[in-house]
This record gives sequence, structure tokens and C-alpha cells, in this order.
Amino acid sequence: MARTTGYTWTVIARRVAARTVRHIIRDPIVLLALTCLAAILVLGGPGATPTGELAADADATDAAERYMRGMRDRDVGEVFASLSPEMRRSLEQRAGLLGPAAVAAVFQEQERRGERTIGYRLVARYDTIQGDELRFYVVQAQRGDERREIPYVLTLAPDGTVARVE
Repeated sequence: MARTTGYTWTVIARRVAARTVRHIIRDPIVLLALTCLAAILVLGGPGATPTGELAADADATDAAERYMRGMRDRDVGEVFASLSPEMRRSLEQRAGLLGPAAVAAVFQEQERRGERTIGYRLVARYDTIQGDELRFYVVQAQRGDERREIPYVLTLAPDGTVARVE
């Protein structure tokens, strides 16, 4: 006659899980891998760092980031959408064109001169007492074979749009 131990499946599953966890925690390689995985998740996960080019660390919905990315990628719509209404009117008056066509004219002028923004990096931020935010960037520009870094200051209006570029 066979004897039964009297253990239920839940007790057996708990014991197996506890022993597995104990062995995993004692293994230094597994512990190192878990620590690295936790660090990656805390610091922003995959795609949080740029791949070989200078980039800002602001989020994708930020107007300053959209403006800088649009200038680098020559994305007319993205640059125009990031501008404040006053900045749009000013650009339209200078270019003599309406809407995104004014930004396209700026890109055409840069193309004519052989200039191109190839990268950018956010250096600092500052909140003014007027409610604006200043973003200090270093822009990597190329003209022919010559590369240089140019300081840019973007002023963000209280509504988050780009109000001024210096």
C-alpha cells in the first residue's frame, strides 16, 4: 500500500518557487544582470540616449525639442508648429510667405549658403521671473567641410511655444 505525503500542490509550488529564487539570488551573474536591467529601466530604457549625434534630453512633445529636431532634420511642419503665434507672424513678415512656406524659405536660404544643422545638445535651462523659460543649446553646424559649434538661446513662452531664438 502506498503512503501519501499530504502536501498540496500549492505547498509544493511555493517550495519550488522559494528554492528557485534563493538559487537565483545567490548567483552573482544573475544578480548583476538583474541590477543592470533595473538601472536601464530607471534611467530611461532603450532609446533614451542618442545614437551618435548630439541631441537634447527633453521629451518629444516639448516645443524647444521639436524646434531643434526640426532644424536638424529640415522638417518644415515641426519647426512651424513649435513657434508661438508672434514668432510665426514675424517669420512670415520677414520671408514674405505664409505658414510653413516661411520656414521652407529659411531652409532654402541655408541650402543656398551651404549651411546645415547636423546636431544639437541642451546645455542648461533657466526659468525667468516673467514666466518664460530659457533653453541654452550648443548647435553643431556644417558649412561645406567646416564644422562649428554655435550657442543658441531659445525662449519658451508660458504656453510652452518657442517665443524667441537668439
